[in-house]
Amino acid sequence: MVKHRVRGCALAALLGLLALGIGGCWNPFAPPPGDPPPDPVEWDLRDSPQHVLDNLLKAYEHKDAVHYLDCLAEDFTFLVNEDELEDHPELLPGFWGKAEERVIHEEMLGDDGAEDITLTLTQDGDAVRVDGPEPGDPPEWQYNEAVDLRVYVIDQTGPVTLWATAPSMFQFRIDQDQVGPSGETLWEIVLWKDLPGPRGDVASDESGDVISFGRLKAMFKP
Repeated sequence: MVKHRVRGCALAALLGLLALGIGGCWNPFAPPPGDPPPDPVEWDLRDSPQHVLDNLLKAYEHKDAVHYLDCLAEDFTFLVNEDELEDHPELLPGFWGKAEERVIHEEMLGDDGAEDITLTLTQDGDAVRVDGPEPGDPPEWQYNEAVDLRVYVIDQTGPVTLWATAPSMFQFRIDQDQVGPSGETLWEIVLWKDLPGPRGDVASDESGDVISFGRLKAMFKP
């Protein structure tokens, strides 16, 4: 009789603990809690050219190819640094479009791509208005940005930092295909051009070879 009473007390205590767990208190059988999930990224509405650039920066930081591509127009064009094109015509085409950007960034920002990326864009001067060829065409805007892009990868020799500092020109136009949730005008990048100017280097390269944003991106073309 005594044994049954002891078992009954133990069972009552166990049921009490389980009830506490169900009520939101400690559960002795629950696995230890892990790290909390990361905060969701707050993407800006593309209602200004600056917000498009802000999303581009976040897409690199969080390695999100989908949101990166959302910044680009369907007929987007990337123009390679003219100086570097002369130096490396065998490595670089003169330009490419959104399809190539998709391939590059799915590789660069994917699980097997860069270990980490830091990108800083600093506006150089005022934005420049570009009027359309026909009266009444909506204007486009050009922004010159000083670039500091560092891409950290691991290759056969170990950790490598790819560093590009060539300035870039971004040209924005109104998105003709989408509007915001309340009918807001949205913007997109239609042209991105690497400009001649100071460039970075490949940190592991003893020759100090300099690269532009375009050449760094081209390193991730399959």
